[in-house]
Amino acid sequence: MLSFSVTNQVGWIADLVNFQTDKIIIAVVVDVRAAAVYEIASRVVMGVRSAAVMSVSAMITTSAAEIAMAGREVIGGLYRRYLLRSCALAFPLFMLVAVSSPFLLVAWLGEAPGDSELLVPFLTLAYLVNITTGAGSTIAIGAGHPGLVSVNAVLVAALNVVLTLALAGPFGLWGIVAGTFVAVSLGGALFNVRFLRMFELPLRDLLGGVLPSGSLAIGLAIPPAIFTLLVGTPSDRWTAVLGLAVVGLVYVVPYWLIATRRGFLPRQLEFPPLRHSGSVGSAA
Repeated sequence: MLSFSVTNQVGWIADLVNFQTDKIIIAVVVDVRAAAVYEIASRVVMGVRSAAVMSVSAMITTSAAEIAMAGREVIGGLYRRYLLRSCALAFPLFMLVAVSSPFLLVAWLGEAPGDSELLVPFLTLAYLVNITTGAGSTIAIGAGHPGLVSVNAVLVAALNVVLTLALAGPFGLWGIVAGTFVAVSLGGALFNVRFLRMFELPLRDLLGGVLPSGSLAIGLAIPPAIFTLLVGTPSDRWTAVLGLAVVGLVYVVPYWLIATRRGFLPRQLEFPPLRHSGSVGSAA
């Protein structure tokens, strides 16, 4: 039990290092003001990530109980079901923040300092790839393999430090951000590959959980993204709040309706008039 707990904490510490290192490097290599801008953008992204992780964190006990009672044979079904549900909930949240970042920042702070309105969508897209590991991480921990998760977190943190230091000198702030993007995205992809190999699952299980909701979330984000580009960064909070409301309605309502119709969502979160007992979403 002690070993299991310590292994879980190693992953959390690695995440902490990963999030804080960039700011230190930016402050030293670029300047403190750039580090402050990065801090603002990263707080938005980390808030979204924390909300997205909530969609899978509660599954650990359920997956552990099912694996303990029925054996490893149930892992494939758990993975396909949880991956589709978690991605269907997380992807639109990430995309909504990415396309509405100027409105969100001005509504929150009164202005969008520096390059924060560009940093938010850039970092958000990096963690969009990383969040696909959520279902696999939950199942791996439930199956008694927390090391798979913590080792990957340490690897991402180490890769992030190496890349950001290498790119900081020639490219400054955006080199550091690019290093983080590559480290987080590559780490997520590597974890998915290792998870599939460990539990002998086919690649189609991963693609079947990621591509349907991912293509829907990204496709529906195009119109509000165009709207945001045309409007530009608002000059006051009320305009920002109005823009945020417009983007939210234009994006969330169609996604909710289509995701319900296609059975991507858990039954409890389906759009009520479209909910039906035979939907795929009723399984979770």
